Amino acid sequence: MKDYWVKNDGFISNYFLYIFLLILICLTIILNNKNNELKTIANIKTYNKYFEQEYKAIYYLKDIIYKDKFEGEELLNNNDYIIDKKDNHINIVINEPLYEEINVYVDWDNKIITDYEVNRYIEEAFID
Repeated sequence: MKDYWVKNDGFISNYFLYIFLLILICLTIILNNKNNELKTIANIKTYNKYFEQEYKAIYYLKDIIYKDKFEGEELLNNNDYIIDKKDNHINIVINEPLYEEINVYVDWDNKIITDYEVNRYIEEAFID
């Protein structure tokens, strides 16, 4: 008696190869999507760290502007920030934990911050 499942046609191996390739393609797509999600989550965490230190620096600067404390150099250059006062704007350099520069535009008559822009120079902070 001859076994029919052991044919030399390749009936079982062709279907097996087709199903195996479909499974591999589906797994590749799923893993690629998960990898992109993890990169997005890591970038959002890094952005939130930057946002938190920007918020702290601007809040510190608002306190200095409101109380007119720009005479003492020890207030301008503390351990966290290096603050450089220009005519119509202020430069804040944050060295740790993440390096960035903040240019804050100030209305000195009303003692309010009108606008600010952020410069980040580290390319490794965000994941591609």
